[in-house]
Amino acid sequence: MIDLPKIFQQLRACACFLFFSTFTSLHGQSFSIAINPIAEVPVGGSFSVGGTISHDVNSSAVLAGTPVKISVQINDPQGDPVLIPTPVIDTAGFNGRNLPFAFPLVMPWTEDDKWTPTATWTAVVTVETPTSSNTQNQAFSLLIANLTVSTNQFIIASPGDLFDLRGIISNLADVQTEPGVFFKVMAQIDGSPYVHETPFPNPDIAWSPGQPWPVSGQSTNPFTIPDVYVPLDIAGDDNVSLTVWVDDGPRFSDISIIHEQEEITDNNFTHTMIIDEGAPTIIPLENSFIINDGQEGIFQGGDSVRCQLTIKNTGNGPLVPGTPIILRVA
Repeated sequence: MIDLPKIFQQLRACACFLFFSTFTSLHGQSFSIAINPIAEVPVGGSFSVGGTISHDVNSSAVLAGTPVKISVQINDPQGDPVLIPTPVIDTAGFNGRNLPFAFPLVMPWTEDDKWTPTATWTAVVTVETPTSSNTQNQAFSLLIANLTVSTNQFIIASPGDLFDLRGIISNLADVQTEPGVFFKVMAQIDGSPYVHETPFPNPDIAWSPGQPWPVSGQSTNPFTIPDVYVPLDIAGDDNVSLTVWVDDGPRFSDISIIHEQEEITDNNFTHTMIIDEGAPTIIPLENSFIINDGQEGIFQGGDSVRCQLTIKNTGNGPLVPGTPIILRVA
């Protein structure tokens, strides 16, 4: 015999269950995420990803004791994760409640080699409950160093001279270069095969990790390249170019140590120096003339006599190799 009242009771229970499921799916736990604006982040510098998690009061409440996880991830321009700090777990419950959050972070120095003028990094904020999830993103750019070099030293030199070249290295960006990473300042006189260089900052400076790094943001620092050589065959009585470059390989290659906003394009400076060839003046040194190693005596016709003389250049120009010197003895 069919028990109709029991069947109707079961149908009513199913209808109630279906209605509750539908209500939950349409009116589940709803969160919104507001991320505070992130300014341009300096490489190697501190920044924060913060904002507010807001619960929609018209959605289902989150009971106290239910874990709500707020997590942050920083992705590079290719979408690969760079920083994944420990998530925050909140169990206070939500019923229209707003929850501020903040994740202090430090941008790794390795990210500067991914920099381009249009590259952006992304902060991804996610809020999760056992039954819901929501994600919000914010893109931001990376700030890296930008080195330039200049010298206004007035240089007059003669072929064969050595001189110390002095100038200034400027960091135009408002971020320091990586502490403890040294690079080179290099110089070459046009027509010379010699490239002169010095490390920068000076490795002899008293610096240790935790102390301020000299190449800070917006800084200017002096440099000296010692003993720049003027070749003897450099054309005299004329102006020649002296080119100085910083953090580049020889003659502006793409080799560099510090990744910069203007890679290579503004890392060199050409300076005009004056070559004063002068003229040599050759004189014998007093009492330097000797015969047969000082064995002067009486000689007969046809005897061999060897004369020696020491000469000195007292002029303001070099006596270049290959210049003939004629010694006449009467």
